[in-house]
Amino acid sequence: MVITESLDKLTTQIEALFVKEGLVYPEWGIHSGKSNRTIRKMVSLCQDLYNQMELGLELLGAKVAWGEPTIEERLTDYKFFTKLITDLMGTYSGDLICFKVEKKRYSSGNCKFEYKRFGKATGGIRSVIQLLSEALGYVTLESAFAELIASSYNSFQMTVGAIARLKSRLNWQVMYPDSLSKDSMHLRELMQKNGFDDAWSEFQAGLDNYRQDHLLDSTNRIANTTTLLLGAIAKKYRFKGGQLGAHTLFLEKLGFIHERVREMISQFWGYLSKFRKGKEPSRNEAMLLLDLAFSIFGFLLPRIDEFKVDADMIHEARTVTNRIIKMRKEEEARRTVLTDKKS
Repeated sequence: MVITESLDKLTTQIEALFVKEGLVYPEWGIHSGKSNRTIRKMVSLCQDLYNQMELGLELLGAKVAWGEPTIEERLTDYKFFTKLITDLMGTYSGDLICFKVEKKRYSSGNCKFEYKRFGKATGGIRSVIQLLSEALGYVTLESAFAELIASSYNSFQMTVGAIARLKSRLNWQVMYPDSLSKDSMHLRELMQKNGFDDAWSEFQAGLDNYRQDHLLDSTNRIANTTTLLLGAIAKKYRFKGGQLGAHTLFLEKLGFIHERVREMISQFWGYLSKFRKGKEPSRNEAMLLLDLAFSIFGFLLPRIDEFKVDADMIHEARTVTNRIIKMRKEEEARRTVLTDKKS
């Protein structure tokens, strides 16, 4: 799962900077001499971790809202999430408790801090960020620096414990009972990564409609998403055709998709479009269309990162596409004239 993998990666990176690079060794004390560059990197990673935790909480909160739990279940979830959010996020405060330290100088001349635990550490990623940020205001030989680093490390360890609970809940609540939530989160990351925010907003609305049993609205939103997404991908390769057919034709000529994929997308959109006339899809139809949308979007979006193309290929694909579109329009115009004459 994307979020849990990101949480694991970021916590490992932060732990490495705390421990492996020698900024803090809990058993041995705190060594001086580390540059502020390391701490600034840690703050940046902690902010990334904050963002991933926020995504995870958002996903879990949405899942709870979609279900219909009993009063007892809602109360249990409320207590669980209230504590989890507090333990994960912490707070920005001027009253963060720091561990007191003792400073000792050894015969070698190297300075090393040893700290004793006084007070209770404050967990939460906000606390870690605040403590690390405040440490930037001190030099490494000062006791205040040692206190802040020691406290930030212990706050981080408490936060890691809360992250383990978050991952456990995500694995249980998202990956198994509701793959729709997991898959939509993955598509959201890919769409936003490529700047396709309009397509994501439309697709998200379609997902919400589906969960609320507004199946006709959901199907129409998926049709809109298909148009927006294919148009955005084509535009990424400098093609601005106005219709879905032109976009898919261009992407085929460019080599981004195969002819069979283009035909599949066109047929999929055509089937979606029949519901624009007001025909209400059944639950099974809406579910099938949603599954197909995930399959198509899940194929197209990762393709962007692996597809390599040069300016000459883009120019050639654009030229061929425009020529075919022009020929089709001329043929359609001739058929229209012939039909009018016969009538």
